[in-house]
This record gives sequence, C-alpha cells and structure tokens, in this order.
Amino acid sequence: MSESFAIKEGDALIVVDVLNCLLSGDAAVPAGEEVISPLKRVVDTFHSHRQPIYATGITGIECASMLGLPAFAMMISRAPSQTDISSFAGTNLEFQLMMYGVKRLFIGGLGESVAATARDAIHRGHEVVLLHDAVRVHPADEPALADLMELGAVRVSAADVA
Repeated sequence: MSESFAIKEGDALIVVDVLNCLLSGDAAVPAGEEVISPLKRVVDTFHSHRQPIYATGITGIECASMLGLPAFAMMISRAPSQTDISSFAGTNLEFQLMMYGVKRLFIGGLGESVAATARDAIHRGHEVVLLHDAVRVHPADEPALADLMELGAVRVSAADVA
C-alpha cells in the first residue's frame, strides 16, 4: 500500500448520491450495488480514524441505509430542482470542510454528481482521491471521470486506503 493513502488529519470522505433511487428502478446506475462493499470498507476506515465523513444527496430522497454510516457522518443535501449537481452547489459543504481543516477528499458514489463534485473540489483547491472501485456512473458519464485525472485527481482502490 502507498503511504500517501493512509488516512491522516485533514482528510475527509465524501459519499456522493448513494441513493435508493440510483440503486434500483428507472434511474438506477448500472452495477450501482457494487459500490456498497468498497464504500463500507472506507467508511469503517474513516470512522476508526475519527476523520469526517459526508454523505451527499438530494433533499427528500433517501440515502441507502446499507452503507452503515456512523452517527457522526454529516448529511449534505442539495435541492431537487438544482441544475448544478455538484455536492458543493447550494450547500454548506465547503464551509464544513474549512471548519475541519480538510485538504484532501476521498470521493466515491453513484451517478454524474461524483465527477461534478470531484471537479468542483479540485477547482476549490482540494486534493482529490477518487475511489475507482467505489464509483459507478451511467456509460455516457464515463468521460467526465477520465477528465478528472487530467485535472490532478488520483485514482485508488478502496482496499488501498488505510
């Protein structure tokens, strides 16, 4: 395992849009359920290190309970009518990150909001670690994920986070 992926002070986990409606039904992301196990592993790792965990989503749409988020995980919701799908848009996420002195974000989740959130984080000066085995998007959104590496994001497996 690379030393650089050890959880340290100034790190936070953002679980983006792991919502029941993206796991099943008409809007489901293909193979979306595959993110649950790696995300649970990283949630447990962040919990054991007592580092911040954020679960982002849309007001009024339920997050998947199977993630087993700890009680101290912070829920960040954006409005359902919002056109900007980044977890930063119309929320207090940036303020929360500043309060905790967060510099590096580990990001996983479902749908196009993952890339939008990671891109926004990079533009705001955060280091981004994309949990590639804990991200699933619709095929049309794959290029947006690839673009993140050109912007400076790093891809890592959830198993390499300790």
